[in-house]
Amino acid sequence: MNKRLFSLLLLAALLFSLAACGKDEPDLLVPPDQPPAVQDPIDPPADPGEEQIFPDREPAPDPPVSQADWIIDTTLLTERSQTIELVFPADDDLLLVFTSTLSGGSVSEQISLYTYSLTDRAFTGDWVSLGIVGQYPSEIYADGTVMVLTRNTETYAYEDMIFIDPHALTMEKYSLAAIEDLRAVHISPDKTKAALSTQQGLRITDLSLETIHAIYAGYVPEGGDPDLDYVLPMATGWLGSEAVVGKLLGWEWIFHPFLLTPDGTVTPLESYEWLTALPYGSDLLLFDSFTLEPLSLVSADGTLLRQLEIEHLPKDDGLAYISALSHSGSHDLLGLAIATPDGEEACRADIYHEGKLLTTLTLPQNGVFPVTFDSIDFTPDGHKAVLMTGATVDYPRSVHIVTID
Repeated sequence: MNKRLFSLLLLAALLFSLAACGKDEPDLLVPPDQPPAVQDPIDPPADPGEEQIFPDREPAPDPPVSQADWIIDTTLLTERSQTIELVFPADDDLLLVFTSTLSGGSVSEQISLYTYSLTDRAFTGDWVSLGIVGQYPSEIYADGTVMVLTRNTETYAYEDMIFIDPHALTMEKYSLAAIEDLRAVHISPDKTKAALSTQQGLRITDLSLETIHAIYAGYVPEGGDPDLDYVLPMATGWLGSEAVVGKLLGWEWIFHPFLLTPDGTVTPLESYEWLTALPYGSDLLLFDSFTLEPLSLVSADGTLLRQLEIEHLPKDDGLAYISALSHSGSHDLLGLAIATPDGEEACRADIYHEGKLLTTLTLPQNGVFPVTFDSIDFTPDGHKAVLMTGATVDYPRSVHIVTID
């Protein structure tokens, strides 16, 4: 057989093989003498209105029992398909409970506000719709109102500053449409001035937001890179009604705290690098900006008053961390929530008075995903702590009330 004939025969065999590949062939996983296996019918798509989160999982166990005086009964909210977003004590008796609607496993952006009486241990039945909330209350003002910021439903820019009367649930609105690149608003306790933190810097205005008293603009240090070295002043609160407490933000760090008065005077607290300051009565509470560890109390001029020797802080081993920090300077109270991401130890909330551990609330880790305390707040009289857990697949958010002796 010459080479030419061999090549022709090889080409013919190849063409025959390619033609055979185009024919239907039996399933190699089914013996030829048996009919193909009949597949189980495919279930129709789930009804979007049904909750389809982990349908094969066992029902979650009952919520863990704690040493709290009581856990708020959220039956009313559950019946209305509401899930808690945040809780804030508006006075010694009334809690503001901000909720969103849970439908088909999705959470609505629209926020509703319910009120809860600590005396009656029940929801009052009053509620109001707020829209999209971008900033929740952090202060109670001299007239008893609290403030939220709402966002535009299309652009998500801040739209209105709303002062809420917690008892009447009436609202007084101020438009934020003219404030570009707004990041946060802090109102003085007497409700006469506003500290506006924007991407351009910090300014103090009157309550109408129109009259400007002082400006602390963002800047680039001499010789710095405009993209990497931009320094941005941002408010953290008011020290009385006389000065704004703030911090200087860098690209990935915090430089140091400062004070800004309505006459434009800036007092940098450069001795406390990498720390954040919060108003603590007439003084300042300094804590680590990254770990939230409280470190010291200083006076308004930066003079050290005392170091905080906090007991039972998380070790620097990554097995636990501080998930929430709260304080009441008028009652010298400090609250720290300790989270345990590995879920092996109970999460806890420690409450300190004058730097000494007063009481501890713990929650055992009974679910697949670890429970944490996401917030701690104190009633204005300092007699109760309000603690809210984060939501997990195993448990919704829960609110625990602890009496402080």
